[in-house]
Amino acid sequence: MPKGSLACPPWPSRHNTPFAMTLTPHPYFECTQKLLGDAHFERLQQAHILVVGLGGVGSYAIEGLVRSGVGRLTLVDFDTLSASNINRQLHAMPSCFARPKVELMLERCRAIQPNMGLRGLRMRYQPDTSEAILDAPKEAPYSVVLDAIDQTQNKLHLIHHCMQRKLPLVSAMGAAGRLNPAAVRVDDLAYTEMDPFAKNIRRQLRRKFGWSFTSPTHVTAVYSTEIRNPQALAPRPSVITENQDNPYGQKTLGSAVFVTAVFGMHAAAAAVAKLAP
Repeated sequence: MPKGSLACPPWPSRHNTPFAMTLTPHPYFECTQKLLGDAHFERLQQAHILVVGLGGVGSYAIEGLVRSGVGRLTLVDFDTLSASNINRQLHAMPSCFARPKVELMLERCRAIQPNMGLRGLRMRYQPDTSEAILDAPKEAPYSVVLDAIDQTQNKLHLIHHCMQRKLPLVSAMGAAGRLNPAAVRVDDLAYTEMDPFAKNIRRQLRRKFGWSFTSPTHVTAVYSTEIRNPQALAPRPSVITENQDNPYGQKTLGSAVFVTAVFGMHAAAAAVAKLAP
């Protein structure tokens, strides 16, 4: 087990029961199966999805995946829950401060769908941890990767190396500074509009890795066409001690749960769509 992972078995033994791996109707997912059809739903139950980043977007994406009947999840995040997470993160409650986000989301997933396969890695995605994270267990290769991390250089590395490995990828762009959930869109990364963060990702992928955006990239981007509120992106004093000196050089950004949650649900929907037969 990689350093920093949580001490839980790779996949519960119950994962091979009819509940998880056959199309015997189950009241939890009867409506999802009816909506998707048998073939698509079977692929969803047999899928293994990697979610990197369990914040305002990632936590809601996981909720959408678990309640849709996905069979296996690997969850990756290095951080612990803090006061500034309350406004936008699904697992954030005052009683949970200082607990690892991975641990909290694993508990929530098990409470919703006890028989699913779950694995938690408490680590930051970065170049020196990428292999430990992207190398899936041999018995359960990744079906889709869902990127919900904020740090730009690590995000670039994840996007590029997922494409090198031919891993289907859904990547969340900038949710901060937005108030309009109706402006959230899903498209290929080559075709996003009105999102400066996505534009910067394209620019740096060109410079660092030689990407071309003259044709589709096969990276599904979740983004917003709303013009960002500059006040929400400007540095400002914070009453919260944790925000005074961020060790990773990131400033605290204004954000709202009704936007980050919609980003996360769009990401979950895009991941499910990638599993269509």
